[in-house]
Amino acid sequence: MDPKTILGIIAGIAFFYFRFGPGSRLLKKKSHHHIVPPVPTSDPHWHPIDFTDYTKYLIVGERNLVEKTEELGKLLQDSMGLQSEKIETPSKWEVVKIQGSNFHDFHQAIDFLSAIASDESYGYCINKVDSSKDYIVKVDSQSDQEYLLGTFRNNQNFGIYLPYSDRHPNGNISLSSVQELSFEELEKHLPLQLNERVL
Repeated sequence: MDPKTILGIIAGIAFFYFRFGPGSRLLKKKSHHHIVPPVPTSDPHWHPIDFTDYTKYLIVGERNLVEKTEELGKLLQDSMGLQSEKIETPSKWEVVKIQGSNFHDFHQAIDFLSAIASDESYGYCINKVDSSKDYIVKVDSQSDQEYLLGTFRNNQNFGIYLPYSDRHPNGNISLSSVQELSFEELEKHLPLQLNERVL
């Protein structure tokens, strides 16, 4: 084979790898939270929250292992020690309201449910005082479940690096300049409408 043909084949492989294959992710604009962040207080994008100001819901879509909300509540209690209350929804979704819980345990539960029950597992957090602080969060499917991606009602996106989510009582939300999620689109997709202020 002549050198031009070999170079052409190498260039073709490289093109497909970076355009359509795993290498394509390297060229996409990504938010900074895809890099392991520092502890929250050292992160210039840190957005501390008082998690006691929130009413918290876990929402699970089509299930593999979880068939009924009662089972979802039992699973959360047995596996993570989280107390929950069933919320009735006329849909395929299962919704539980989490009683108590700290920032770390709640967000770890989203990751846990995403891994064992459904890829469509979300956290819905409704601020009891200020609706602009409401947020929706889910596992970042591109990060081997180390990150959650979320968005506040004003569409300010953020990331949560799960291994560090217990390092501060006010969490480790890291604001992002990249728009990866739309609050409005997620809200339309999920069974609870946050603007109903279901508390």
